[in-house]
Amino acid sequence: MRIMNFIFLVLVSVAIIGLFIIKYEVKELDKQLALKSSEVIRSELTIKVLKADWSVLNEPERLRKLGSKHLGLGPLGSGQILELDNIPFFVSDTSERPVINNIGEN
Repeated sequence: MRIMNFIFLVLVSVAIIGLFIIKYEVKELDKQLALKSSEVIRSELTIKVLKADWSVLNEPERLRKLGSKHLGLGPLGSGQILELDNIPFFVSDTSERPVINNIGEN
C-alpha cells in the first residue's frame, strides 16, 4: 500500500510540475501574441495613412499642375499624334562602339 501511495505522490508531483511549466509557457506565448497583435494594428494604421497620402499625391489636378510647372507638359495637340508607320525608328550601329575585353585584368 505504501508503494502505491508513493507512486501516486510521484505522479501527482510530476503532473503539478508539468502544469506549472505549461502555465508559464502559455503566459509567455500570450505576451508574444499581444505584442504581435499590436504590431499588426500599427502596420494596418500605417497602411491606411500611406493609402491616404497616395490618394492625395495622385490627384489628377495636382499632377497636371506639377507636370506643367516642372516638366512643361500641357494638353496633347493634334500635331503630336502620329500613326505607327510614321514614327521614325533608329537602329544603333554596334560596330562604332568600343569593345572592352578582359574587364578587371591589369
